[in-house]
Amino acid sequence: MTADVPLREPVATASGAAASARAESLVRVAVDVSSASLGGGVTYLYNLLPLLDDARGVHVSAVLCRDQHSAFLRDTFHDASVHVAQSRLSELRPNWRRAARSVDVVFVPTEMVLWPYSVPTVTMFRNVKLCKRFVQGLGARERVRSFLRRLVARFAVARATTVIAVSQFAADVAAECLGTLHGQTSVVYHGVNPTRLSQTRSGSFTVLWVSTINRHKRLDILLEACRHVGCDLRIVVAGDGVASTYGQSIAALGRSLGENIDLEMLGPVEPSTLQKLYGSTSCLVWTSSVEAFGLPLVEAASSGLPVIAPDDGPACELLGDYGTYYAADDPVSLAAAIERQVRRPRNSEPGQLPRTYDWRVTAACTAALLRSAAGHRGEQRDARI
Repeated sequence: MTADVPLREPVATASGAAASARAESLVRVAVDVSSASLGGGVTYLYNLLPLLDDARGVHVSAVLCRDQHSAFLRDTFHDASVHVAQSRLSELRPNWRRAARSVDVVFVPTEMVLWPYSVPTVTMFRNVKLCKRFVQGLGARERVRSFLRRLVARFAVARATTVIAVSQFAADVAAECLGTLHGQTSVVYHGVNPTRLSQTRSGSFTVLWVSTINRHKRLDILLEACRHVGCDLRIVVAGDGVASTYGQSIAALGRSLGENIDLEMLGPVEPSTLQKLYGSTSCLVWTSSVEAFGLPLVEAASSGLPVIAPDDGPACELLGDYGTYYAADDPVSLAAAIERQVRRPRNSEPGQLPRTYDWRVTAACTAALLRSAAGHRGEQRDARI
């Protein structure tokens, strides 16, 4: 039996001391991306998180995610604990709660946080459909669902140290429907991976529409506008939801438009295919006003593709002089905007974007907010429900 020998404190070399200081200065972050299932949430996960861990002063220590993203996140964060979520309720599981208690700040890029964390929390507001004025035209079930989600979101905002809004439009809606306080919300725009393309457009004028095919995205407005356009058009739709009830109604509407309108519904496409579409079509038409951001708007614009968008929602804020605008939900106004684009010379340049959209900038701004929030550890926010 051997005697217990006291362990010697390691002698810190100059390089070891510097490494230790760097480690102590790092803000440890737990990231809950279990809400990311499709669309913009997944795009955000795959583009922002790898850059976040490289950002100055931030280290991702734990991640809660859906199973389909776990392999990617394990490869991205080699020394982080990756917890697989079976549902959104997985944020209540003891092993995840323990991991979250051991960090300096928790980052949840959604407004739906089911239970408060004991450390500072940074959330994100990105679902403007929680606001009452955007659900008036929905059925009773959807209005009830929106009401319940709004209650959860108000609770999350009341406990959050910082709320990231993905546009000023989103920040204003969050203040209106969730009661975010002055100074609590910071606007951090999403980014893109900018690739200025050489345009390869030829043949008939081709309109690109990109999004999930949901009723609130108002793809029907584009097809109704085609009835008022006096030229041949090819409409290319890229996005999931073709087999849905609304998607089938869109296909039927397309068949009723006549021979001068060619509707092609591609379904979901790979990012590389989407990038090629940005380079080979004539313009992007965006028809939804119920969005906090709208990644295809800035992806298309950053690729050099002209964009037609409604004059409310975030589009004017995001595109500025670059965009061509029409009166929201008005197919006649949209038809006029399309015809103006058809008549525009192909070599003419759109206006300038109001800012550069870059995921590296998004990551740097997000990391700064996480570091700032971590400084509030030990403080307790009062719920304001």
